[in-house]
Amino acid sequence: LLLLLLLPQCCHLKAIGCVGFGFIAGSEEGLTEGSCEEYLKYMDHPMLPRGGETRHSSLIAHQNLTTIEGDPECSGRGWLLAGKEPSCVCFHEAAGPDCSESSGKGGRRPKAAIVYLLYGSDKYFELLKSAVSGITMSFLQEFPHYDLVIFHSENFEREDETGRTYLQQIQELTFVPIKFVKIELEYRPEFHERFSKDVPNGMPCGNYSVNYLHMGRFFQYTLFRHPAVAEYDYLWRLDADLETRLGIPCDVFEIAVKSRAVFGYYYYSDFDHHNCGLFEGRNATFAYARAQGFTPKHLEVMPPQSAYIGIWGVFQMSFWKSDKVMAFSDYMDSTALAYTNRLGEQAYYVLATGLLVSPAALHQYAGLGPFMHRGNEIIMGRREVNGFNLIRDDVFCPEASKWDCNEIFECVERTVAPDM
Repeated sequence: LLLLLLLPQCCHLKAIGCVGFGFIAGSEEGLTEGSCEEYLKYMDHPMLPRGGETRHSSLIAHQNLTTIEGDPECSGRGWLLAGKEPSCVCFHEAAGPDCSESSGKGGRRPKAAIVYLLYGSDKYFELLKSAVSGITMSFLQEFPHYDLVIFHSENFEREDETGRTYLQQIQELTFVPIKFVKIELEYRPEFHERFSKDVPNGMPCGNYSVNYLHMGRFFQYTLFRHPAVAEYDYLWRLDADLETRLGIPCDVFEIAVKSRAVFGYYYYSDFDHHNCGLFEGRNATFAYARAQGFTPKHLEVMPPQSAYIGIWGVFQMSFWKSDKVMAFSDYMDSTALAYTNRLGEQAYYVLATGLLVSPAALHQYAGLGPFMHRGNEIIMGRREVNGFNLIRDDVFCPEASKWDCNEIFECVERTVAPDM
């Protein structure tokens, strides 16, 4: 409650049964006592099987579990990566070819960083200021032991009318020393000549700037190869225009360790636009697996238009820097789909994880939030259930499940604790 009271955007309403349901929905029109009771039933037991969930049960069943077992080939302490010659990626505390050894990291906080990209247009500067202020108040005040890394283009090193650089002004918004990393995003070398003559715009997905398309490639390919993040066990990528207005009451990185996740996402969508390289990317991934002589781990049960929305991603770096992921990302980068069809990172993460690991190696953080995107878009890690907005609980962060929040940040405390 204290975290919410700190934020003026939030209204705090106490629901007594269904009396306050109209405040949750924003309007009482069309509501009945029965529909309200059905809503509360789902909100009190959000992990029960429900209509409206399009994912295969194997993709979400582990979200109920607080103890996650790895693959037996990896001693139950890691995930077996698909391939002609399968190999293990070990849990944080494990090591060795079959993960039977100790990494020496068990019981220790992971080395981790929050990552932003500030590139190109000045409009992202004001948005990132809100993002850095928000993540400082909502997360870093409680968990100050993690790094903050901002990759940026050269133009943000200049001074404005205040006599301070853009980067200095961002540093002033947080007590955490920021690691600023200047980068210049560019095409894959063999595409320079092609795209200098025919500048890509991501069509037919839409008309995008080259810098926007570069951003997609950065979060698929460049980030995991950059020496500035080589030291970290985990990265938490956040969009420069994502405001975490509500408190994040749990350690996101500790959840990644406990959930054994190689990838943590916030929002899953199965209706991403089909023109945005989804079918081309999916076909390329199956072609890659056939050429390599193995079967994808769970890609065949993912709906064709699946995406893990790119505003939020938590990465176990030993997976994303593994030889198998590096080889696949190099292959996908060679297709140029990030430029010709605007195949975004949100689709790439589905393809890479669906190709190589069990669905139990993924974790959804959707009990947190909602968050503000681009200054005017509400993002909630929710599913639609019989017409109602549902926020999926996170069994590793029950504190986040105390509140149900609507699209204008009105938050209603649950009258019955969720069934964990």
